[in-house]
Amino acid sequence: MTDVELLALNSIFMFTLNASEDCRAYIPHAFDPVAAQVKTELKQHFGFEIMDEESTRLCITIENLLLNNEDAEGTILQYLQSTRNGSPKVHSVAKVIYELYKTYKQDIDLSDDDEENAFVNLAFKPFADVILSEIHHSRLGQKRKHSMEAWEFHANATVSTVISDHNRNCLIVKAKSPQQPTVAELVRMAFGMKTMLDHLVDEHVNQPMTFGIYIEGCQCRSFKMDLQYDGIYRLVQLRQFSLMKNIYDFGMIRNTICSLRQLKTLVNECILSIRARRQLTPEGIQRQVWKRPTVFIPNWQL
Repeated sequence: MTDVELLALNSIFMFTLNASEDCRAYIPHAFDPVAAQVKTELKQHFGFEIMDEESTRLCITIENLLLNNEDAEGTILQYLQSTRNGSPKVHSVAKVIYELYKTYKQDIDLSDDDEENAFVNLAFKPFADVILSEIHHSRLGQKRKHSMEAWEFHANATVSTVISDHNRNCLIVKAKSPQQPTVAELVRMAFGMKTMLDHLVDEHVNQPMTFGIYIEGCQCRSFKMDLQYDGIYRLVQLRQFSLMKNIYDFGMIRNTICSLRQLKTLVNECILSIRARRQLTPEGIQRQVWKRPTVFIPNWQL
């Protein structure tokens, strides 16, 4: 195994056989030039953008109103209306804020919620309604994006594109409520991502990649998985962000929106590759050889 491959292992989540321990600490670090090469190759910042000035000003305005216990609904509706024909990004932020306000104005606290589907519908669905619904040619679960308002989110959701009446999954959302145990849940999500990636490799998708959102209570992480080396499925963390427990956590939504927008950009590119005309390339043939069987299958299926 080369130094690059060793460092690739050291830059991702690898697990012991019982899936209870991250074993990266047992793998030696490589030299700095190799570290720089792999860090560039992982592309953790690709597609990430800082929130624009107008959207930031909108978030700060609403945050100040909420922290001072002032009525923010009129201001939110005014922004929602005034941005309708303006910048799509600003209007998207206004829609997220409006959905969050509708949820949290009831003075709820999600830190005690112990039912997974109810929790994820309250805490994450306002973001998914707006940002994930902007992914092109996609459906979430069995619902196409034009019917987003009608669906209920669940704790094991997938985003896919449909080709010839068959789903091609590329993003999985795995969620646990604050009071639920999370033993091996990240591993279950990783196995789901591996299964999806193997399907894309089998179909000769150019530069195949799959994505995941791991929601552990109000703490979230976004991931991507690729297959760039022989038998190494790299689970790379892209971003860490948070969901609101109550109305006073409003200040954290800017990082959450930017993190999910990055994921939207990457998934859009993945779907374009899935839907593109397939060509058998030397890299695609090589990747077929690099696939490896799953060591064990968790008690959970896509």
